[in-house]
Amino acid sequence: MNEALRSEIDSLRNLRPRLFAVATDHLAKTKARWDAFDELYEEVCQNIINKGQLPEDVLLAPTQRAGTVLGPGLPPLTVLQEERAKRVAVALMLIMARYDYNQEALVVAMMEAEILVPTAPDPDTGRPGISLKDQALLNVLTNQMRHDMKDDWDAFFLGDTVPAAKRKLAFRRMYAVIAHIWMQESLFPRSMTPEIRQKFLILAFMCHVPADQWGEDDLKQLHADLLPIEEPDWSDHDLFPPKP
Repeated sequence: MNEALRSEIDSLRNLRPRLFAVATDHLAKTKARWDAFDELYEEVCQNIINKGQLPEDVLLAPTQRAGTVLGPGLPPLTVLQEERAKRVAVALMLIMARYDYNQEALVVAMMEAEILVPTAPDPDTGRPGISLKDQALLNVLTNQMRHDMKDDWDAFFLGDTVPAAKRKLAFRRMYAVIAHIWMQESLFPRSMTPEIRQKFLILAFMCHVPADQWGEDDLKQLHADLLPIEEPDWSDHDLFPPKP
């Protein structure tokens, strides 16, 4: 699917340069970017189907945006989830094409794709869901600790070779920095309980370790070793600055 997407997007980049430029321009108005992306998305999907690269029921679905009323007999959550996954795949590849598929641009691509395909709130609770922007932010913020708070980073990952109290303090210090910035930038972490937010940050750190080197039991052990920690007094932080 990725090969098919890349081929079609590269073609449209040359055939529809205006639409491509608007959709991938971070300075363009959001509505204009949405309109350009919608056109490109439909063309990409239809071209792939016409060429027989993927069956229609795998890729093409009615374009849906958050709040769209679906037709009778369609399960709204399932349809929207499937449609969103397809739109995100195209959006990511589109932005990556803007940066000539440089993997170092992946974080930027994730943030930009979130603009093209916004994450809708949970339909049952109305709470915000985790977005591509959240994932990109967590990747950047946790990775930054490797340089800005190296001693704490090392203490977190050195396991049993570091006293438990030192590891817990190291995680708490990094958590205070990351959670502060994250809650400034996103509604998602604000909707969590402190316990869930702390566990989420541990998982974000572990994403920097190859997946074949740890599992669920390791995650549970980290929870037991490092949690709970005392939350900072967020009332002393400017979490919700006024918009300019």
